[in-house]
Amino acid sequence: MGLGTSLFLMAAGAVLRWAVNVSSNTIDLHTVGLILLIVGAIGFAISLFWMFVYDDHRHGRTPVVDRPPGPPRPPTNSGPTADDPHYRDIGQRR
Repeated sequence: MGLGTSLFLMAAGAVLRWAVNVSSNTIDLHTVGLILLIVGAIGFAISLFWMFVYDDHRHGRTPVVDRPPGPPRPPTNSGPTADDPHYRDIGQRR
């Protein structure tokens, strides 16, 4: 449950608990409002815990390895060279 859902449950619970003046024989809306307030508060606390405690540890412990540069690469002979008869440089005449 996210922060938004928790806040919504707490707001709906507060409305049912203190703003509704309807009585029913089958369900007590004040009790439902109290239950929604409690569930929303618990979800809010868990969401804050998840955001500030667990998530910081997970992202903050990424190891950084400083490595020296490797040895220089040997030259490759895969490209055309000036010794190749089919090689023509852009500035070279035919």
